[in-house]
Amino acid sequence: MQRRFLTVVSVILAGVFVPANAASKRADAEASSYPVKPIRLLVGFPPGGGNDALARVIGPKLSDKFGRAVVIDNRPGAGGNLAAELTARAPADGYTILIVSSTHPIQGLLKKGLPYDPQKDFAGVAQLVVYRSLLVARRTLPERP
Repeated sequence: MQRRFLTVVSVILAGVFVPANAASKRADAEASSYPVKPIRLLVGFPPGGGNDALARVIGPKLSDKFGRAVVIDNRPGAGGNLAAELTARAPADGYTILIVSSTHPIQGLLKKGLPYDPQKDFAGVAQLVVYRSLLVARRTLPERP
């Protein structure tokens, strides 16, 4: 009985994993040819800020990994929306990527009439940084009720 059960389980698992493995090999073959041209890394904020500094750390690492140039393209304005719009309009081929701030998902609530949907038109690739915001005051500040 136990041997029969293990045989059935093995056949089921083989049926599940063999096609997935074949699809994975196909995807790996397609991915191995990427990239064939430089990658554009858009930053929606001016040079010298936190997002720009992050892009300048990540850009060379991506370039080393993929063996292609990664061009940092600062497009400041409208709280990052100008760069987001450029990214949303670019072909979905992986050659234009965007570093966003933590306010990106709610831009549709903050600004009416955006030419893109911050949640539907983008797919997250990686979380790059986790930071905490603190509210601080002088130690000598008297408490207030």
